Amino acid sequence: MENCKGTVGILTLGCKVNQYESEAIGELFEARGFCVRSASLPCDVYVINTCTVTAESDRKARQMIRRAIAKNPDARVLVTGCLGQVSPESLAAIEGVDYVSGNVNKTRLPEIAEELLLSGKTASPRVEVGDVTRACFEPMQIRRFDRTRAYIKIEDGCESHCTYCIIPSARGVIRSKPMNEVIAEVEALTKDGCREVVLTGIETASYGKDLKDGTTLASLMREVDKIEGISRIRLGSLDPFNVTADFVDEISKLRHVMPHFHISMQSGCTKTLNSMKRKYTAERAEESINYLKEKF
Repeated sequence: MENCKGTVGILTLGCKVNQYESEAIGELFEARGFCVRSASLPCDVYVINTCTVTAESDRKARQMIRRAIAKNPDARVLVTGCLGQVSPESLAAIEGVDYVSGNVNKTRLPEIAEELLLSGKTASPRVEVGDVTRACFEPMQIRRFDRTRAYIKIEDGCESHCTYCIIPSARGVIRSKPMNEVIAEVEALTKDGCREVVLTGIETASYGKDLKDGTTLASLMREVDKIEGISRIRLGSLDPFNVTADFVDEISKLRHVMPHFHISMQSGCTKTLNSMKRKYTAERAEESINYLKEKF
């Protein structure tokens, strides 16, 4: 390909946050002169953005890595994401992997790929895993979207520390995208024809808890609702604990909020929820759902 530094294939496992990040990473590669193409084709660089919520997702991540290496043994293989954060040594041990990172400094991947293409394949991969317990929100944005809908990452991290869940170790502390940056991203997307946004995060309803200006998910939605061109606003999954009457009252006044909510429930049994150290009870979840139904 003329004037192309190299071809890049990006493989993604996991949640909508990972998918958003992979899209943003792809756009950054293109900005540096790379050509992003299907990862099913031989590429000069492969980026595998991993998940680690289950043993199956770990297995699929390793399978993806090996398939990429088999597709082009000379390719530079960069592994990032949640499995890279919690188990970097196991990924670095896979023959053919050149670089392993976690959930910090993902925007540096195009720069790292350039360095690896210049230096050549090495027997010992670079492992650079940042500290998610001290991380700030990493600036990312997208310009492309699927037909009329775009997923916008507004929050990262979770501090619930439920007994069954590895996400706090993989994603770290709560950190929110500043409201003005979210608004600017949505405005740019709507100018390009996007009519629907899905505001999402690792724990979407925790948006704003780390900000010092009083910003909340509801106040962010209020500002997004004012943007010219927006027709529909949706949310990523919500913890029933955070679906309070005040929150529902606020967002029910907005013009473009869709009456569809993904309530993340791990069990309908309060005893089981307590054992999991979830913050809500079955009764609280039912109250939240019924109030949403009433207001919407």
